[in-house]
Amino acid sequence: MKLNGTGRRLVIKDGGWPTFSADGMRLFFHSKRQGNWGIWRVNLDGSGLVRVTPQEIEAYTPRAAGHWLVAAVERGEHRQIDLVDPVNGHTTDLTTDPTDHWNPAITPDGRLALYNKVTPGLTTPNVDVWGAPPDTVTGLLRVDGVFPAFSPDGKQLALNGNGFSGLDVMSTGGSERRTVYSGTSRIFAPTWSPQGDRIAFTQGATFAGPEAQVDIATVRPDGSDYRRVTSNSGNNSFPAFSPDGKQLVFRSTRDGAKNLYIMNSDGTGARRLTNGKWTDTMPDWSPTGEWIAFASDRDGEFELWLVYPDGSKLHKLFGHGGLNTHPRFSPDGQWVVFTSQRAGYSAEEISLPHQFQPYGELFVIRVDGGGLTRLTHNGFEDGTPAWGRSWAHNASAR
Repeated sequence: MKLNGTGRRLVIKDGGWPTFSADGMRLFFHSKRQGNWGIWRVNLDGSGLVRVTPQEIEAYTPRAAGHWLVAAVERGEHRQIDLVDPVNGHTTDLTTDPTDHWNPAITPDGRLALYNKVTPGLTTPNVDVWGAPPDTVTGLLRVDGVFPAFSPDGKQLALNGNGFSGLDVMSTGGSERRTVYSGTSRIFAPTWSPQGDRIAFTQGATFAGPEAQVDIATVRPDGSDYRRVTSNSGNNSFPAFSPDGKQLVFRSTRDGAKNLYIMNSDGTGARRLTNGKWTDTMPDWSPTGEWIAFASDRDGEFELWLVYPDGSKLHKLFGHGGLNTHPRFSPDGQWVVFTSQRAGYSAEEISLPHQFQPYGELFVIRVDGGGLTRLTHNGFEDGTPAWGRSWAHNASAR
């Protein structure tokens, strides 16, 4: 299209990351065609489609300047930056370090290539303080792990790290990190009791079907007194304590579909909260005790819903714009932080290495449905948020 936005027309379908040739008459782009990713060339009128890089090489994100072309290529376990001959597709390695390199650019004179790189041996901090939009929250904390959960006094975090292999506890500053429980199955979605004496979590396969055996267990913050509170009742996960700590709301397939249930914190007295042939999941119980927030695909894509603990007042809080998941209440129960796809993508998924769900950005919304505010904006996944009870911080795991 022209610089003023007029004259827009389709050149070719299923392509991305376009860059002009030296004469401005062609485009180089990446596309997954013929079974794998490669760099292609096409005339501006859509004719003359040709694959530039060899069929056996996975290549992405081309950038051209003059008679030079650079791209990221897959070599072994890592992405490297290659110089590509735009005529015959011959590639020359520019990087060989055993780490990932991506999204190259090239100076107009073709003398320098620029790119992103993972520093070999880099140690990710347990807690990293991030900025936040003005007048929204005090600050954002990014943690090295997933599913962070604040202790009631705000001084500790429970979370899952190292590939869901264990339950970790550390200070909110990132010190004194220790694994308090590990097992033979995956561990995820911890939640702290309001009294601070127990942590509930899920054991079993992630993203498993209704027939999978997945259970909920609790343990003391020091790892002692392990108790499994569900058994032989299908796929049970995502527990959240009631404000008095006497009950847990959770997702279960014990009656078929993935719906919500409430049980006593020792696993007795389970009762059904929602009922339908859809998925209701990721519940959180408001600190005021009034609402339970959850994600549901009952209307198609996952959206946010609210319901009273007795099953009444069920209604949609927020939806549309793609997936909306992982709702968590603020300490006063007046806001919900969640992960959403509604902001689209800040970068093409293939352009970033090892991104499981790169659509995720964090938003907050009031329980009355107003005040929608975006908290994060980047090309990576920001998900599984938690809201600190004492800090008024959000912690997002990426």
